[in-house]
Amino acid sequence: MFKAADIYWFSGTGNTLLTVRSMAAALSGAGVDVHLHRMEQTDPAGVVPGPDRLLGLACPVAAFSTFPLVWRFVEALPPGQGRPVFLLATMGGMAGLLAGPMHGLLTNKGYHPVGVRQIVMPDNYLRIRPAETCAKRQAKGRLQAEEFARALLAGRACWNRFCPVPYPVVRWLWRRQERFFFHPTARRFQVDPALCTGCGRCAKLCPVDNIRQASDENDGQPMFKDHCQICLRCVAFCPTRAIIGGGPGRGRYRAVADLFGP
Repeated sequence: MFKAADIYWFSGTGNTLLTVRSMAAALSGAGVDVHLHRMEQTDPAGVVPGPDRLLGLACPVAAFSTFPLVWRFVEALPPGQGRPVFLLATMGGMAGLLAGPMHGLLTNKGYHPVGVRQIVMPDNYLRIRPAETCAKRQAKGRLQAEEFARALLAGRACWNRFCPVPYPVVRWLWRRQERFFFHPTARRFQVDPALCTGCGRCAKLCPVDNIRQASDENDGQPMFKDHCQICLRCVAFCPTRAIIGGGPGRGRYRAVADLFGP
């Protein structure tokens, strides 16, 4: 049984954070000292290696893999020295290019993968489903996260390495996706000037500093730069629903009331 755990998480619209909180509660209830860390605000070089503490990585699935910022975080981790690590991923459909390549990357860095769980949650990109359907999926996902925590503590979790696509190929793919899929923000997002109050929340929430805060120079509206990850935080958590776009669904979904609150 693990006595302490550090979970480094990234979440766009809150699906991953919702499951992380459920998992953390289950681990804490079993006597594990759990610490949650925002991935985009953590220097990965400062992650402590060694076998004494469980390391958790939690992220959403994007383009059958995960966001470039997550891969960069894991790439920058120090040598693991045998530290046990698990992966928790939330997805709307499938993620064939995540678990296997991530296992290979972590193993090569000296970590010991002990478990992976990919949990289906409400889709936040292609189709925004009815609130009742979302609530049912969220509840099921939280239960699965709790079950995963218990499996880790009991030594029943597993993380198979097999993947027909090696990590170097996945790295090449996400770099191409970053160029052609993630970056063209201007074609995906618009700000409704009648609704925007210039509060700056979108700029503060953006994990990659892609939004320039509203100012007189910007005609009182936030401006999007050229390195968006399409995580949809700005759409999901704009208090006045002023930001439009992000996917064909053209709706707004969020799994938690506040991304960084209780």
